[in-house]
Amino acid sequence: MQFFSKSEYFDELNRRVQLAGSGSRILLMSMSFDPGEQRIAEVMANLEQAAARGASITFGVDAYSFLIDENQAGPLFLHSSMPAELGAPFSQKLAWLDKLNQYPNSNAVILNKPQRKYSLWIAGRSHIKAAVIDDYSLIGGANLDKPDFLDLMTGVQNRVFADELHGTLSKFIETKEAGDVTRQSDQTIAIDRDSRILIDAGVRNRSIIYDAGLRLIDAAQDWLVITCQYFPNARTAQHLLQAKERNVNVEILYSPPAKHGLIGGLGQQASVLLERTRLPSNMFDNQLSAELPMLHAKLIACDQGMITGSHNFVEAGVKLGTAEIAIQIDDGDLARTAAGKIKSIIGSQSRLRSESNS
Repeated sequence: MQFFSKSEYFDELNRRVQLAGSGSRILLMSMSFDPGEQRIAEVMANLEQAAARGASITFGVDAYSFLIDENQAGPLFLHSSMPAELGAPFSQKLAWLDKLNQYPNSNAVILNKPQRKYSLWIAGRSHIKAAVIDDYSLIGGANLDKPDFLDLMTGVQNRVFADELHGTLSKFIETKEAGDVTRQSDQTIAIDRDSRILIDAGVRNRSIIYDAGLRLIDAAQDWLVITCQYFPNARTAQHLLQAKERNVNVEILYSPPAKHGLIGGLGQQASVLLERTRLPSNMFDNQLSAELPMLHAKLIACDQGMITGSHNFVEAGVKLGTAEIAIQIDDGDLARTAAGKIKSIIGSQSRLRSESNS
């Protein structure tokens, strides 16, 4: 297994897609999508060139990308179906999907389109971020946007696993509704005895990934690192407190509320203030500097193993019904490597900011 920063993930995607030709398969899923960013435009151009060479392309992006863009309402929020005329940046997004769909061996779709206008853009979404290129799989937190985010992707070289993952995610994309594929049960796909993929179907108030994350926190005996764009509040915070009370060395790495904008930031500030009334002050020691990009990696790592993927390990997405993916590995040494990787990514950005300010 390999661990990648977001920039390294785009490098690896481009490298493998550039090698793909007739007989190759490429699947890519993301919640959000911004081809206006140069790095994402490079990925899309390489996908189109691979399609022209005869590679089989399956591309799925959630309707979230057409519901909102930054603070701008999108066409699927304002209309019950996609209007004929789209303004920027939504027209650019749709143009790339249309480009891919010009090839008979390519299928690019918008997932989970809302049934009515004015739908809540964060509910009922596919939060899955994953790629399969031939027999190589990538799973984690990196969307096809915001290339500066501090993120983590896990790469797996395994043909049988790639077959399973490609088959499952292909069904999501073919039906255009992730939850329809596994509505009755979430899925566990074994890689080997000590590692597995967990997939949440997106049913409200149900998440095998969140449950597995809490169990891993409870199993920690010596050390634990958790990363999140938010301070992991409520149930997650209480499980982390219990670990700390067992003398586990708990490190909570998270972005400050200010990184979430005005409205989101106020909500996060209120959440943190509430948690400060019931948690020891040193549990907040590892908040990142506001000068750093958003920490978007989703990782729980401890001496008993690790779990990482698209889930934020907070209850909000569970209550809203969000399709998620994660990889769980029962290997403390590999968990330490993953924790070291994300700390290295954060450290590199801190040094860059320090050098630019000096």
